[in-house]
Amino acid sequence: MLIPIVVSSVQEFALSVLLGDSLEAKLALAPARAREEGILTQGVGDPLSQMRASSFVAPRFPGRPGRLAQIGKADFPGSLRLDSERGRVLHFFANHELLALELMALALLKFPEAPAEFRASLVRTIGEEQDHLRLYLARMRELGVDFGDLPVSDYFWKAMREVRSPLEFVTQMSLTLEQANLDFSLHYRDAVRAAGDEATARILDQVYQDEIGHVKNGLAWFERWRHEDAAAHQPTGAPESTWDAYRRLLPPPMTPSRAKGRGFTEEGRRAAGFDEDFIRALKLESSSKGRPPMLRWYEPEAERQIAHSRRAPSGFSPTATAERLARDLEPLLTFVGGRHDLLRVRELPSLEWRESCARAGFELPEYVLWDAPLRERKLAGVSPWAWTEAAWRSSLGLRERLTPASGGNAAYCGSLWSSPDYPLAGVFSKGWADEQAATLLDDSLVRDPQGRVYHDEDELRALLARELAAGRKFAAKALYGASGTQVQRLDSLKDLEGPRGGWLSGVIRDQGGIWLEPWVNIEAELSIQFEVRPERVEILGIRQFETGPRREFRGTWLDPQLRALGAERLAFFHSGQPHPLTQLLDTARLMGERLRKAGYQGPAGIDSYLWRDDAGQLRFQPLSELNPRHTMGRIAIELEKRIKPGTSARWRWIFRKEVSALQRAETVAGFAGFARELAARHPVEFSPQGLIQSGVFFTNDPECAREVLTYLEVT
Repeated sequence: MLIPIVVSSVQEFALSVLLGDSLEAKLALAPARAREEGILTQGVGDPLSQMRASSFVAPRFPGRPGRLAQIGKADFPGSLRLDSERGRVLHFFANHELLALELMALALLKFPEAPAEFRASLVRTIGEEQDHLRLYLARMRELGVDFGDLPVSDYFWKAMREVRSPLEFVTQMSLTLEQANLDFSLHYRDAVRAAGDEATARILDQVYQDEIGHVKNGLAWFERWRHEDAAAHQPTGAPESTWDAYRRLLPPPMTPSRAKGRGFTEEGRRAAGFDEDFIRALKLESSSKGRPPMLRWYEPEAERQIAHSRRAPSGFSPTATAERLARDLEPLLTFVGGRHDLLRVRELPSLEWRESCARAGFELPEYVLWDAPLRERKLAGVSPWAWTEAAWRSSLGLRERLTPASGGNAAYCGSLWSSPDYPLAGVFSKGWADEQAATLLDDSLVRDPQGRVYHDEDELRALLARELAAGRKFAAKALYGASGTQVQRLDSLKDLEGPRGGWLSGVIRDQGGIWLEPWVNIEAELSIQFEVRPERVEILGIRQFETGPRREFRGTWLDPQLRALGAERLAFFHSGQPHPLTQLLDTARLMGERLRKAGYQGPAGIDSYLWRDDAGQLRFQPLSELNPRHTMGRIAIELEKRIKPGTSARWRWIFRKEVSALQRAETVAGFAGFARELAARHPVEFSPQGLIQSGVFFTNDPECAREVLTYLEVT
């Protein structure tokens, strides 16, 4: 039987709990009149700025009996049927209780000038944690497990030993570690009860009820102090919510995900005093609990950025419309990564939109505002929408954070950043793709129709004068431009003058050339998505997509069978020797290999199309455009993973002008009103497997959309 040590002062009590090398010392009894001790003399209302830390230096690790010196990781049991398995679960909880009371003792020693009521609450909480530890120890022995039979984690201690203030302490301890224990204690209470172990269930229920009080106490102090901290560090701006303050004040390496355990008790958090927005935001939180994340962000107008950098390395300024469009589209990278990713955004998506994504089964990344510092000390890699020069330069400072990790690209980022100059400008040019195609593609893969790059404006204008006079039409494309941007149709000699003629001259001057090809009657457009990996090119899929009158992207049919092509075009796509499908696959593999040799790794896509000649015969262009970056086709393939196979699905875009027309005709109130009406007519329904089987699902946030709204239409 453990006989606790009796101490005479709060300081002696804290030293015994923190540095004692026996469980008896850890379970020392606090002085009966702790609140009257001289060490507890500060007033409740003392400003945070006056709470100076003492000179007490935290030990490398708390004092521990020899049996608890084995630091390591032990897995939770997969079953709770056996006594020993339930004993192992209690072993985890016992160590967490021990670490918690040691850290609370550390806070007593480090912050002697904290308010008396706060320090008194720490003494009371340590006493309750000691009661929990006694219950765990006794029940563990009854189940055949002794404390120290398993390795014990030191994560809590490593994360908090350098705690700098009482506010930081309650942020980490009460709002993070103890809040997570609301979930763990409730989950395992119900699990052991289901296994027939009522004695252990009663202990865990007591821990759960006490933990609500601990979290509630910490939240009260957090709310009191965080307003003062915000006034000192953020004197202007809108008032912070509790959630925003928590995210700002939680120091690394902890992340908000550490405040969640197994399951998620909303009721327990309400009882502790959290507001509904905090609970909803935390429920959606998916930041890493230790695995280094990938950092992603949307890079608007990637090709135009690169074109601009050829003549001016800095100062590229997208138009106001492009900026609004970028804000609309940046949440689309939600669907590319996973819950271990960081996604930098200019505007946080609404809770309602994030909740809709979670209901649809998508793993949400951690959203980080552009002006907020990264809390992560280590990154598994960096993956912008496109590796523009701006992206390359802005991320150079992250090289020291890279660490090898599964699913990351740290080695590739390191190789990019080791180059003294931006290494990838060439691969974004249509001229580069043309040069590679000329040397790689044999007669069976020839581009049809043929185009070429013109560098000399006089030569280009002379050719166009002859050909346009003969009635031929052309598509002129900037070497750097995508998704229908920087494309002009030339139908007559008049087009060589005025705005289009000026555009031709400007593109040749700024980009060093222009791509010219015959204008054809496109019947269907296809994209093939692939990933250029260090050792191979991985084909991800072919999908049909839709463009508008200027060949701007408008959506994708989500069907690997390409049934939207129709019978005639689908038969053509699979006919001939080699048939167009083989041509497209071979083209993607060959161009992917050439990209890899040029130093590029990551997502890429090729646009192609079916067209009909003057004789009415279908023809195929296997390489219309090479995009060494993320593409909307890649987003579509990722979205398709959450759609029930065999259903008819389409990813659609609708622009502001179109919604404005609907607003005049049908009294639709902007994107948000349009979305509400569409969702009411076509609510999302899920299959038994949790996949979308019908309805409309919005893939960016209708409440935030300014220029474009994107959505899945599943029937």
